[in-house]
Amino acid sequence: EARLQREAAKAVNRPLMPLCGGCTSPSEYGLFGGVGVPGGADPHNNMNVALTPAELKTDYTILHKIAHFVNCETYIYSGHFSFVGGSPGPPEGAALTSIAAACLLVPVHQATFQYVPIMNTRDSSNTGRVTLWASSVAAQAISRNTHLLPGGVVNPVSGPGTEQLLQEAAVASIMTSVSGYSFVEGVRSAGGGLPNYTSGLESKYAAEVMQVCTGMERAHANEIINEIIPKYEDKLLYPPRGVPFTECIDLKTLQPKKEWQEIYDKYRKFLLDRGIDLSKAYKPNR
Repeated sequence: EARLQREAAKAVNRPLMPLCGGCTSPSEYGLFGGVGVPGGADPHNNMNVALTPAELKTDYTILHKIAHFVNCETYIYSGHFSFVGGSPGPPEGAALTSIAAACLLVPVHQATFQYVPIMNTRDSSNTGRVTLWASSVAAQAISRNTHLLPGGVVNPVSGPGTEQLLQEAAVASIMTSVSGYSFVEGVRSAGGGLPNYTSGLESKYAAEVMQVCTGMERAHANEIINEIIPKYEDKLLYPPRGVPFTECIDLKTLQPKKEWQEIYDKYRKFLLDRGIDLSKAYKPNR
């Protein structure tokens, strides 16, 4: 896996791009064999991931991985999902659990970065009202009162080629930008549950929204979010699947097909009319 990841990065002229080390190995043994060994993942140029098995729980598998990362003298990217409707119960409980997890990941997992998103057990999203509220207040509490680096996620349940995907991505991106998250994962199109149901365009869009919304007043952000949420919230349980990568991206040019580009342009205009000018987002030189 480590060799294939590096070969893929080289093929697109990004040989030093950070990658996830041992991403698909559920056991510590797969990690030991793939990270920090000759020909394997470089622990100093990878996201060294250790995700908790349940809320406020860890296990020996993860602790063995942590010990391996410590021996490699690298940073540790540890994560914890809190669930509205899970063990913490209501949104308030999920927010408190997320805050507690961010603090505990440091002494227990030696975490350099604390990935602490909040999800909803009912629809597996983090783009509904209650999850957005819990995520926002938790991130504000952590960023205001600690020196930790909390991370969130953009996890729409709709798929590429749909308006709902950009609606959900916009809402989650605005929230993470103004609430104090230090970094964000995603976009996990279709909830990350369908093979090839991601296009790249939604990640570009989300990154632009986050950058442009940096420094925005939370009251203004709240107005925009409350305008967008009613457009899709009744579809979160049964979202539109959209289309896979091969149907919304031109495989020769790797650019969005006309229909998908038009939806993107529509929502760029929608956000521009509300003071979010995506043309001001940073564009790296390639």
